[in-house]
Amino acid sequence: MFERVTLGTVLGAILATAVGIVPVEPAQAQRYQDRQYRAYGWTGFYFGGIIGARYTDAKWATSRLADINNPNGPLLAASQPDSDQLDSRSFNGALHAGYNWHAGSWVWGIEGDVGFARSSKTISGFPGTAPTTTPTDKLTAEAGHDGSVRLRAGVLLSPNTLWYATGGLAFQDATLTAACPTLLGWCTVRHNESVDKVLLGYTIGGGVETAITRNWLARLEYRYSEFGKFDHTFFTGVPADRLVGTGRFDSHKLGIGLSYKY
Repeated sequence: MFERVTLGTVLGAILATAVGIVPVEPAQAQRYQDRQYRAYGWTGFYFGGIIGARYTDAKWATSRLADINNPNGPLLAASQPDSDQLDSRSFNGALHAGYNWHAGSWVWGIEGDVGFARSSKTISGFPGTAPTTTPTDKLTAEAGHDGSVRLRAGVLLSPNTLWYATGGLAFQDATLTAACPTLLGWCTVRHNESVDKVLLGYTIGGGVETAITRNWLARLEYRYSEFGKFDHTFFTGVPADRLVGTGRFDSHKLGIGLSYKY
């Protein structure tokens, strides 16, 4: 029996070869695919940079105001409209570093980045103070550097092309400035006051990354970040000028990057 089976197997292989049909065992196919994935070696530490654009969605909403007729008394509700957008756009550059783990067609890892950008928007008049406010009153929202620490997870659609999702913690340097350069508007004395905060929030997004060589990786990535709201009172030193409200900063980032994997 052993000899007949062996002979039949040999004859079958000879016949399959003669007609151009070479059977491939599933295990052989898997080993071949694994060798292709390993050829690009996605596991390891990498470092790189990304350049692109950042759109900052900023807003100020005034909630309460001082009563000029009774400065030390209860605050008044803001008049309508009590909010305004201070959106801005800027060039964005960032450095990133991370580590990938690779198993089969799956890649996951952790990445951190620090971004460098600066954009601002100034509007005339303080929302919620009509009809007292005038165009000489100025409110400015400025967005500075940002960064994040994120998890990444993706699937290899081919040995050198990774589609991934990413998400984690993020921070944003944000500044609000209120100024009364003249005494024709809301303020009873001249002011130029800024509040700077490092806001914490979350970021989510995704992208596609291609292994150009075993060491060089190129990517296209989009991320949305939300940093929540923070309350602030301007001009507390002069009770008649107090302006109480809430600032909010979110952002959208799109960029292309290059990384070197060690």
